[in-house]
Amino acid sequence: MDHSIELVFQGNISSSTADALINIFEHLLYNKDAPVKIQKRAFYILVEALQNVVRHQVLPEEPLKGSTGALLFQYINGHFIFTLKNLVENSNIRHISKKIDSLNSQEKHELNKHYKKILKNEVLSDKGGAGLGLIEIARKSENIISYEFLNAGEKYSWFFFNIMVADRGKERE
Repeated sequence: MDHSIELVFQGNISSSTADALINIFEHLLYNKDAPVKIQKRAFYILVEALQNVVRHQVLPEEPLKGSTGALLFQYINGHFIFTLKNLVENSNIRHISKKIDSLNSQEKHELNKHYKKILKNEVLSDKGGAGLGLIEIARKSENIISYEFLNAGEKYSWFFFNIMVADRGKERE
């Protein structure tokens, strides 16, 4: 069994931190024996996931105990697994859950159609995106996005989400 924790980061995930993590990951990634296609998908997904954290994390005025963000990267039997953590407002939990559940319930062709529809409408959110990040992660990973919320107080919760990029050839072994 090929199983290793490749990278663990805990702390505030700013744009510059995300860039540094991407550079580290790129080095780790290309030292794996996974097919180039899987490596490219994993790289793209990590970039999208980190951008999602940077864009949507909440940074409270009063620091909470613990860090505000985290990234865990594992390589297990040819599968790249990312676990990310960021702080969200409790008032957003229902919206986030609904969005991820909807994406997880869609087939690949439905995700593609949904993606094209949003691109065509070009509606930007107040955070500066069009809501494509999670859709792209779901499309490219070809797996469900698992997630969990853990209460961090009256106003906030920790949002954990897991993404797996599988080498389908390894699944048959």
